[in-house]
Amino acid sequence: ILKRGKRMSIKNIIEAFPYKIVEVKGKKYVFVGYNSAIFELDEVDKFILDNLPESLENIYQKARIAFNNITIEALENRIIEMSKSFIIKNNDAEEKVEEMKKTYSWSGNPDTVILMLCQECNLRCKYCYAGDGEYSNPGIMKYEIGKKAIDFIAEFCGEKEQFNIIFFGGEPLMDFRKLKKLVEYAEYVAKNKGKTVGFAITTNGTLLTEEIEHFLIEKRFNITLSLDGGEEVNDANRFYANGKGAYNSTVSKTENLRKKIAVGVRGTVTHIDMDLLQRWKDLKELHVKNINFSPSVNMMDDQDYEKMITSFFESIDVYCQAIREKKYNEIKTMGYVGKIFDKLKNGGVRLKNCGAGNNMIAVDKDGNLFPCHRLLPYIHYKMGDIFTGLDKEKCGELEQEMMIANYPKCQKCWLQSFCCGGCIQENLVMEDNANQPYYNYCKYMEEVTEYALKKYLQLVAEGIINVSQN
Repeated sequence: ILKRGKRMSIKNIIEAFPYKIVEVKGKKYVFVGYNSAIFELDEVDKFILDNLPESLENIYQKARIAFNNITIEALENRIIEMSKSFIIKNNDAEEKVEEMKKTYSWSGNPDTVILMLCQECNLRCKYCYAGDGEYSNPGIMKYEIGKKAIDFIAEFCGEKEQFNIIFFGGEPLMDFRKLKKLVEYAEYVAKNKGKTVGFAITTNGTLLTEEIEHFLIEKRFNITLSLDGGEEVNDANRFYANGKGAYNSTVSKTENLRKKIAVGVRGTVTHIDMDLLQRWKDLKELHVKNINFSPSVNMMDDQDYEKMITSFFESIDVYCQAIREKKYNEIKTMGYVGKIFDKLKNGGVRLKNCGAGNNMIAVDKDGNLFPCHRLLPYIHYKMGDIFTGLDKEKCGELEQEMMIANYPKCQKCWLQSFCCGGCIQENLVMEDNANQPYYNYCKYMEEVTEYALKKYLQLVAEGIINVSQN
């Protein structure tokens, strides 16, 4: 909830950015689509919004009936104040967006590379968007390719003090020996350049050994475990080629690791089970630090989304109660709820859904460059290779494609800067159009975010959440 700033002029025809008004404990608030900011409204503010788009004179003619003592000067000042907060459109906001487009571009310096070390996997998960981890191009990255990719990101990150390497697949532990060599090489490069290097891995954990465990701990890896929930839920979709479920193997192989260091979990949600809260309860018993869920969009129908939305409401209720009771460990583990509350608190103008291509790039096993690992099967998104470098013209084209300004459906949405149209790979799967969010995703985001917004404002009203004033 923000304070309002400097004076500015208003347009002849006054328009508002997309917004959502909610009422909590007798007070009205507006959530602004331009910058995901929240403001408290009084009767005059709401009256103005209810009568847009319109000229100042016409609004005044209506306002003088609704509010006996209001003057046109007072009304104009109120509109100017709302413009300062970017509730109402103004030239400053539009100029700011254009400036951000210039600076938020592929000409920046990604500092993170996703190494597709193994484009194959020892599991056969039903929902795998990579097709058994192969991305239509099975195989394992050669050591020389990995080295060159490390050289590339270490150089490309420019003056940044640290670059980061994420080992991904498929299942990256299918070639631990090569992973180990590449880590050692990355440390060598970092030392020579006067930088530091960070490491991360996403793994199903079934190939973990004592040697691998010690290595991951020693090198301070950020570890994300692929696990969907309890045994029954997990093994319905995650299993070996022979059909045997992977849950017991994953849990037993990672037991010591989870006790020694913080491990995160990413679970995939399908029609098998929509109960996010129960999944969270089962997973937090494994003593992991953070739990996130993502829907498998091509394995869910309208009814599945309805169930998931209801379950998300329940998770939000539990999260809010944990805040009230200061159960910090529980709060930390509910990453899938916490990220929504963090965005509600922080707000800000966002032009893209994620940092693909700007903060990170992916290198496939053959050395081709993509904005994100999920886009490997789509040749349209190839942005160069580690041998010849980035194709700057192609990067510019992709940058514009991925901007929320090029999502027609999102232009009038109050969540425009909050979700930015969703994951483009999921849009491609569901709509065959990266810039077309599928309707169930929109419904899911709108209902979940509105429910979270009301609960967030209740906590603010109770004085439990402190809101910084800007």
